[in-house]
Amino acid sequence: INGPKSVKSIKKTLNTPSVKEQNLAEQKARENTIDAFSKVENKVEKLNNELQNIKADLLSKKEMTWNDKSRLQNFLKDQKSLEKSLKKVQEEMAKKLQLSEKSEEILEKQKLLEKMMSELMSDEMKKLYDEMSKLLDEMNKNDLLEKIDDTQMSQDNLLKELDRSLEHFKRLEVENKAEKIAEKLVELSKDQRSLEEKTKNK
Repeated sequence: INGPKSVKSIKKTLNTPSVKEQNLAEQKARENTIDAFSKVENKVEKLNNELQNIKADLLSKKEMTWNDKSRLQNFLKDQKSLEKSLKKVQEEMAKKLQLSEKSEEILEKQKLLEKMMSELMSDEMKKLYDEMSKLLDEMNKNDLLEKIDDTQMSQDNLLKELDRSLEHFKRLEVENKAEKIAEKLVELSKDQRSLEEKTKNK
């Protein structure tokens, strides 16, 4: 009877990560999230620069060329790739946020961050890229220039929101760490009192 129970107990112990392992997992997840944020910001800045160059070329000529059309098509393809990268950031952040228990206050802030992340690539932004794609078929330079201006504003807003989300994530991490330290101090204080009680009773 005792044999199986003992084996189950050993398995449970083996499957439970130590505090050190959990801390390392959280640190790795935090680094992955910040790295994913950084990569997305670099992609947005690169796309902004390319769009600015395309706009400058269009302004310097009377009519747009097939080469201009090709460059804008590549820009839209890269934009689709950016959407995938944003999803990866959301996934990395979700992994990090699920790793440890949190207070109600931290959970509320976590929900706010998740909402901010889900709104980064808005429906309006996606609609803007669809409209640009349709205008490419018409090869209308003036209409495209207007749409490029709208897209640049949209990209600038995306960068600002990315920075805001990253700062919120970092603050959340600091608060979560402080909460863990406070819990540990309470636990140590209880252990100390328990030890003092045992010493008095001897």
